[in-house]
Amino acid sequence: MDPDNTPDLFEIKLSQEGIRYITKFANVAKFLVLIGALISLLMLVVAAVRLKTDDLNGSSLDFWQEVYFRSFPYINLVHSILFILQLFYYWKLKKLITDGVNNKNEIAFNHSFKALFLNAVWGLITLSSSLVATSFDTFIFFKYYI
Repeated sequence: MDPDNTPDLFEIKLSQEGIRYITKFANVAKFLVLIGALISLLMLVVAAVRLKTDDLNGSSLDFWQEVYFRSFPYINLVHSILFILQLFYYWKLKKLITDGVNNKNEIAFNHSFKALFLNAVWGLITLSSSLVATSFDTFIFFKYYI
């Protein structure tokens, strides 16, 4: 404790309940990363197939509709790559926090907070890209269908 009798943050101990929730988190994280990786892989395959077999006849489309349909595979590709990066840091967080707890490794445990921060940053970037894509989609929808 410091002189003014307030507890020091670094003197906090991890309880059995905290360890139990970290273990539960690790189990959920495995499932989440696996499903996320499969979704990203599917998005990458769809984008690649659409880019390779793009035979869209834009003559019946307005300029913005054609831009939308031609850009969609690229938007999908970028979004899936951003999501993979977010999943990487989520997996790294899971690995570091469980290694820290299981091996009583303070350094790994503390590094897990950096991975948590980077996961949040990539999450924000992924959400922002999704907002841009959804806004573009909404613009096209309202422009032509309402």
